[in-house]
Amino acid sequence: MAMAAMADRHGPRGELVVITASSAVSRWAKRVATHEKGETRWGVTPTVLLLGVAEAEVVLREGAPELAVFAAWVLQGRYGSSALALARRAFERAEDIADAALRVQTRWSILSVLHPTIVNKLRTAVMIDLDQLPRNPALERWVAEITANGEARGEARGEARGEARGKVAGEARLLLRVLRLRGVAVTVADEARILAATDTAEIERWADRALTVADASELFVEL
Repeated sequence: MAMAAMADRHGPRGELVVITASSAVSRWAKRVATHEKGETRWGVTPTVLLLGVAEAEVVLREGAPELAVFAAWVLQGRYGSSALALARRAFERAEDIADAALRVQTRWSILSVLHPTIVNKLRTAVMIDLDQLPRNPALERWVAEITANGEARGEARGEARGEARGKVAGEARLLLRVLRLRGVAVTVADEARILAATDTAEIERWADRALTVADASELFVEL
């Protein structure tokens, strides 16, 4: 739509670039605005930059320290040991930013895009004092919730909100497990939305879609 508006106003100029850390989004972006009829093909084919671990390594090694947040952004939905190591390097790289205010904001931006489990481990590993960083209510809630593992958090919420809420929380965790076993990328925002669900019917609808979607965001599309 943006490219169509630009062409209508200025003529066919400009370039559309899609930057993503998801292979599913990369595939989607290349075809969503392109149409074919017989041998006729029209539409918009963007330049797609798929950022992975290899690109994150280059950013940390050769890029400006301010770009460390992009390296961390690649890790959305990942929480293993390799993700922790890369996140720690991104956080340490941000320490090279000369401007104090920008350095603090970049550190917080890095934390805000990481998986909650990584945030907890990183906080312990590099002795992060969250009181010295700008307030981010969403991240503060995540940090508060990840004092125990995911199952313990679900059980605690179930006890606090009753047996029904505990059942929904269990189904939400199972849904996330299905997505990850299928290799579907799950962003921090996607996980937060799934875990925050309170409607069993909604979870079940998402679970049905989880068997076929290529990207977790497709779970939430209104049909």
